[in-house]
Amino acid sequence: MAQSNSSILIIGESGTGKELFAQSIHSASKRNCGPFVAVNCSTFQESLLQSELFGYDEGAFTGAKKGGKMGLFELANNGTIFLDEIGEMDLNSQSKLLRVIQEKQVRRISSNNVIDIDVRIIAATNRNLKELVSKGKFRRDLYFRLNVLPLKIHPLRERPADIFEIFESLTYDIPCNFNLSDEVKEIFKIYKWEGNVRELRNLGEYFCYLGKDVIEICDLPEYILDTIDENYSKTVCNKVTEKISKYQFNINKDKNFIKHDYNFKRPLDEYIFILDNLNKAYDLKERIGRKSLYKIALNENRFLTEQQIRNILLELQEFGFVNILVGRGGSVITLKGIEFLKKINGFNNENSSTI
Repeated sequence: MAQSNSSILIIGESGTGKELFAQSIHSASKRNCGPFVAVNCSTFQESLLQSELFGYDEGAFTGAKKGGKMGLFELANNGTIFLDEIGEMDLNSQSKLLRVIQEKQVRRISSNNVIDIDVRIIAATNRNLKELVSKGKFRRDLYFRLNVLPLKIHPLRERPADIFEIFESLTYDIPCNFNLSDEVKEIFKIYKWEGNVRELRNLGEYFCYLGKDVIEICDLPEYILDTIDENYSKTVCNKVTEKISKYQFNINKDKNFIKHDYNFKRPLDEYIFILDNLNKAYDLKERIGRKSLYKIALNENRFLTEQQIRNILLELQEFGFVNILVGRGGSVITLKGIEFLKKINGFNNENSSTI
């Protein structure tokens, strides 16, 4: 496709790297010595988009620059113009774009002169243009003019084999080193990645700032942990090490109340950690709050933010395991919470020989 001069339509979800592909095509083409000009069509209103694309003469409208302004098509002459989010372009601008493609000429706003141009067009969208055409929101003739060489970029969730190579390349320039645990790798393979490569890069930066050598499940952001339902967890448990799988199988088999009656959003050991420390404070007739729990977690090399601890406490309060007191009163474990903790600790002791 790079060796051709035909128009390319890149189709892919947000965050899949459509502009990166467009830049790569330009760099591999015979036009690589010419300019690469990118514009996001969704960021401009109709009149502004046309003035950006085609330029204008002096006095074209109030506030126009003295001497006029060159449009992006002129700037991209002998090179490539990348029209991102082409599906957001208004119909009037679509009509003028179609004429530019057909005539290979542009006319600035309020000008009678035409300017010859030699520009290759690469357009991109995350919308279904055929559906927009059927609804009359996108010109059919323009669609076929742009869609000469279609290039579909599949979302990250459809190509799990690429995830770790992309992740490694994205985090190459991050000044820190960390490894992903086997459990986290399995979650990476089946997570939906709605933000695609952009989300993957953000996650790499987040892991970097945790300052940990190994990233565990408990280190994942809450928005990822919230997507892990029962079936999701079972899938992960079936793929991790035999030791962990056996342990999780025993929990699911013998302690169904954990999964069904108490559908925790985060790893179970974090709730046990909170309840255990609240129980110790209860025995000492002391009150303990989020900050104290946060300091204890740090001392035990357990990464939990104060916000995460707050969310765990709110969950435990919903289940009736703790009472969160107002002001600086801290939190107190309830009798129900103590009984739950005893059952869990008793179960863990019974199964310690199998782990």
